[in-house]
Amino acid sequence: MLQPYARSPFSRFSKWTAHATGHPVAFMIAVSVIAIWALTGPIFGFSDTWQLVINTGTTIVTFLMVFLIQNTQNRDSAAMQLKLDELTSNWPARRAKRYARALPTLARLTYQAASLPLMVVR
Repeated sequence: MLQPYARSPFSRFSKWTAHATGHPVAFMIAVSVIAIWALTGPIFGFSDTWQLVINTGTTIVTFLMVFLIQNTQNRDSAAMQLKLDELTSNWPARRAKRYARALPTLARLTYQAASLPLMVVR
């Protein structure tokens, strides 16, 4: 299996964080934080500092989530590539040649279909 950093602390942390942030409870916590922030607006007079708190917080979370999402996509791409490699390695040679000949035709037909105007049926 091709996973050079599967047991690194970052890998374990990113898997755990991706799982936790994808949970409905994480969404409810985020909504609660925003609601509390909005409700405290009148208390702080909607000051610049009050606005800066949410702007800074969301910027930091967004910045960190970009790296988390990229790590998750890299893992998913690697897993998909391993599956595709396994599928294609088991194809007989003549079957692979037949599909290789069909791919340019399929690409041409797809391009032609994409250039057709849409028909509206009433």
